[in-house]
Amino acid sequence: MPRLRFRVLEGREVFREHAAPWMDLLRRSGEPSFFLRGDWLATWAATCAPNGRHCLAIGERDGRWVAGAPLTIGTALLGRKRMVEQLAFAGGPWFDRMEVPAETPEDLAEFLGLLVDWFHADHRSCQALSLRELPTEDKTYRILARMEAEADFKPHFELVSRAPMVVLDSGGRLSDRYARKLRASRRRLEGLGRPEFRFFLPSAEDCDRILAEIKEVEDRSWKGAQQVGVFRDGAPYRFFSALWRRLVPLGDIALATLRLDGRLVAYHWGFRHRGRFLAYNLAQLPEADEYTAGLLLLDHIVCHGRDLGFDIVDASRGSLDTPNFIGAYHGPVREHMAATIYGRGLRASVLSLMRHTVFPTARRLLGREQPAPRRRPEEPDGQGPGEA
Repeated sequence: MPRLRFRVLEGREVFREHAAPWMDLLRRSGEPSFFLRGDWLATWAATCAPNGRHCLAIGERDGRWVAGAPLTIGTALLGRKRMVEQLAFAGGPWFDRMEVPAETPEDLAEFLGLLVDWFHADHRSCQALSLRELPTEDKTYRILARMEAEADFKPHFELVSRAPMVVLDSGGRLSDRYARKLRASRRRLEGLGRPEFRFFLPSAEDCDRILAEIKEVEDRSWKGAQQVGVFRDGAPYRFFSALWRRLVPLGDIALATLRLDGRLVAYHWGFRHRGRFLAYNLAQLPEADEYTAGLLLLDHIVCHGRDLGFDIVDASRGSLDTPNFIGAYHGPVREHMAATIYGRGLRASVLSLMRHTVFPTARRLLGREQPAPRRRPEEPDGQGPGEA
């Protein structure tokens, strides 16, 4: 079989301009991640990083794309203040689960080797190549781990998140204590008025009205008070409102709502991907804390997810330090790793030494725990993606 031809397509509009062949590659590689979609990447680049340095690294054989990676040059924090440049997956800090799509494992292994060679040769201003949120069960992580022993470079691996899931055929397995908590919450809710739960696919006609409603709830929640919500003004709102308007007509966003006497008090929305509900964002009014509206909404999603054709409720990503409440259903848990490959120069070597030796040793000597990875401030239970 002929070797791959490696090439790099660059530009601010690269994800939009090459959306068709990129989506064709994703289909042929099994659509390994929702967050690799061309519409996600193009919307992110246009709203969150319009002046960014983006590229598609592509592996070709006989003129056909057989592997690739969407990348951008960004910054990473070293210590508390110093920023260093790194090459990373595009879409941060908003993506959850990532992969490097490829037709075959052999194509993927060859492409990853070519990608690292290109990074070392052409990106000397970047101190690191950072590939975050790689599931340990999938090919990219496994091949990189194998290459650690075989190649002339050493990836550094770090566990960065855990994503619990609920397989809806089984309905999950709740503890007696958690089930009692849900029953007590429902009683408190019903004592306050007439509750209405829905789990549905919003229509294009209702998209703007629903966006306005859920933004109002988020603005009044603790996320609004701390300015950490996904619908906060500025680039986050531009990104997610544009994304909703693209995905809602396709039926790729599902929304759970809780109304009390007709008033929206809590919501939980996520993406549809290959039979999974990728739980992404929720918020509730402060008074809804009294009856733990978020837990009731999740239980409604678990009970009615099959009605929308979902097989799995997937946390998509979860915190290491605070368990995601999807874990209360005792389903499988997927672990995500960050793989970091450093450049050849002195600055990259110093960065590697500081990140993986000096800082961990200092924390250990000072008796401090390893801090959780920086992530988008999201759910009180720790749900939500980390920064790329």
